[in-house]
Amino acid sequence: MRTNRFVFYVALFLLALSTSLYADGSYWPGPIYPAFFVDGPVLDEKGKPSKYKDRNLYPSDETFANFREVHTTGIAPHRLYRSCSPLVSGKRGKAALGLLEQYNIQFVINLSNVQKDIISLAEDKPYYNKLAQEQKVVAYDMQLPVKYLENDFAEQLREVLLFIAGHPSDSYLIHCQEGKDRTGIVCALLEALTGATMKEIKADFCLSFNMYYHYPFGSSWYKERELIVETLFTDINKGLPVSDKNLRKVTESYLYHFIRLSRKDIEALKNNLTKSL
Repeated sequence: MRTNRFVFYVALFLLALSTSLYADGSYWPGPIYPAFFVDGPVLDEKGKPSKYKDRNLYPSDETFANFREVHTTGIAPHRLYRSCSPLVSGKRGKAALGLLEQYNIQFVINLSNVQKDIISLAEDKPYYNKLAQEQKVVAYDMQLPVKYLENDFAEQLREVLLFIAGHPSDSYLIHCQEGKDRTGIVCALLEALTGATMKEIKADFCLSFNMYYHYPFGSSWYKERELIVETLFTDINKGLPVSDKNLRKVTESYLYHFIRLSRKDIEALKNNLTKSL
């Protein structure tokens, strides 16, 4: 049993190492995330996975706050980050807030609050408040479940993407309440737009659930989350199959025809996420 667990740890370490490389082959120095989550999730009274609330069960503030850099193919190094909300109370929010400042994030996209509340919510959070005062925070309360084929979502996503397209920066953070559902969908679209493969997008989407709930890789819970990503791209392609060959084109078409971004907006969005500044 001890030998099997050791082999498992080594395998996960090698997996994390292999997925911590940029497209140009350089090494991503961020934390290697959930290599110790081998026993599966804790289940609540309804048999559903529940979050681990004890900071001591996590190897770093990054894992605890679901904070990480997005380093799928195409995204420039140290450009795009995602996390739980730095505005929530408790140790998780405090960890996310500290990491926001530690990584010197310059722009924040908040998907779980409304713009008029940001200053008051960030009143006792100096770095977030500073960004808000400098108009470097945009906030739209995207509702759950994420209805990416409805007009309300389209209007909110359009404003979010125009914000990124209109503000060239060396770093952006996208967050919602927990950084997995709304953040996951928006990041999936940005990743596809900038050249990621379906495998990369699914891995990034599912990693949040591994962090929060300790979903074992390859488990039924994990595969259900992979299916969310597959369904997203099939739905925005009007039910037609999507593969790595047409993933980027399908995403651009969705952003142009449904989200109503101009071709110029889409190019600016891609440039701000992919090119060195």
